[in-house]
Amino acid sequence: TKASKEIPGADAVRYMLLKLDTNKNSRIEKDEVTRPLRPMFEILLERLDSNGDGQLDRQELTRSGPGLAQIAARYVEREGIDLKTELPKLEK
Repeated sequence: TKASKEIPGADAVRYMLLKLDTNKNSRIEKDEVTRPLRPMFEILLERLDSNGDGQLDRQELTRSGPGLAQIAARYVEREGIDLKTELPKLEK
């Protein structure tokens, strides 16, 4: 995608956010994160939850910059996720 050429890890971030935000309200809340993804969510909360409300909203995610991209890229690589195959499925 165009974004992946502009920002390293952009596709990984998009995949991760689509997987985590299951109710599609533009916030990632603990109760919507599946058990296998909770460790990653806890890391994100620790680093990005600037208002301490226990969830990640659009502003916090937008301000996260390269840190989020690094976390997402490591997760995708560790899990062996093929972004070219999986991302289009989530974007439907």
